[in-house]
Amino acid sequence: MNPQRQKVTFNLNIPELLTLEFDPPSQARPGKWGEQFMYWLADEKTLWADPELHERIKATGAKAGDTVLVAKQKRQSAGGGYVVTWSVQPVSPDELAKGKAALDAATPLAESMPPPATKPKYLPQATPLEKRLPPEKFAPALPPPTAAIAAPMNAPRMSAALRAAIDACTETGFNATSEDIRALAITIYIQSCGGKR
Repeated sequence: MNPQRQKVTFNLNIPELLTLEFDPPSQARPGKWGEQFMYWLADEKTLWADPELHERIKATGAKAGDTVLVAKQKRQSAGGGYVVTWSVQPVSPDELAKGKAALDAATPLAESMPPPATKPKYLPQATPLEKRLPPEKFAPALPPPTAAIAAPMNAPRMSAALRAAIDACTETGFNATSEDIRALAITIYIQSCGGKR
């Protein structure tokens, strides 16, 4: 057992699957940037959630052993600046077993990007979250990306790499964590770009 747990950090628009080891915390702790809630997660991880993320996780009704899909998003505010928001969706055991929840979270971003030049034939189409969950269960789709956001990564290619990683784990029976799937997807993405971004 590792004496120190790994802290979960979020990158913009990259969903993370989190499995709660215990029920959501009831009391906040003082943190560097205000009050935070400490979550104990499976796979020897911890999450320090700000009050907004904590409330969104609680709103899903997640308890010990439940899995949620969390994505950090940046939206333009009315004043012209940017505000960080959170998208949190519960993940059923069936979805988790099939590995499709992570794909659906990437769908709104992928749909806002131009389609890839050729679409791989072996990848199934993900059902958008809007068709599976009522609107109050998820944050609205991301705004169309600016050139600065779109330039670093080809979202449809990354989405295809994520699908291929999940399919590979499912077909081989490998019991992959979200970190395993993410690492495999990044490897597939880099190889599909010829080793370049």
